[in-house]
Amino acid sequence: YPSRLAAGGASGVTLERVTAHALLLMHEHVVARGGEYAVVWVTNNLEPDELGWRWFVSTYRMVPHAYHKQMRSLAVVHPAVSTRLTLLALSYLLRASFWDKLVYADRVEFLDEVVESVAELDLPAGLLEYDRFLDREMAATTAQAEGHAGGFGLGAALGGGGGLGLGFGGGGGAMGGPGGDPLGIAH
Repeated sequence: YPSRLAAGGASGVTLERVTAHALLLMHEHVVARGGEYAVVWVTNNLEPDELGWRWFVSTYRMVPHAYHKQMRSLAVVHPAVSTRLTLLALSYLLRASFWDKLVYADRVEFLDEVVESVAELDLPAGLLEYDRFLDREMAATTAQAEGHAGGFGLGAALGGGGGLGLGFGGGGGAMGGPGGDPLGIAH
């Protein structure tokens, strides 16, 4: 996680230096042999996001064109709304082909379309626990929704006055008929 890197302190380790080192390690595969690669960007939503738009712009400009061309995909794990908005805001800078390579992986299991083995990524335990938390949260939300008698429904009713009606709790609406709401909203 970026927040675990020293802010350039005594160790001199920064996210920019880590990125430059990764490019150096990948040079033979990407530039010399023209091999493809995938990037997995892990966002954790548990710590402050330190990857602002300036970091994206500087990193995009720092990475040589051969790396842009050979990138098979960029998977963003657990993308927050702020991450999605940052990428959207930078759309003027990114080539159209970038959007074909972008994968939003709302769960770790969705990385299987990007990498051969998710297990080999050696993802942090905290990330996997957050993924399980999201699964439990989704299961609770689904159970709660199934417990309601229909929830919010939008449906067309073609009797009486006809038209479109909104229904709350019954899964559909009704219009016209005795006592019907002239706006088509069933109560």
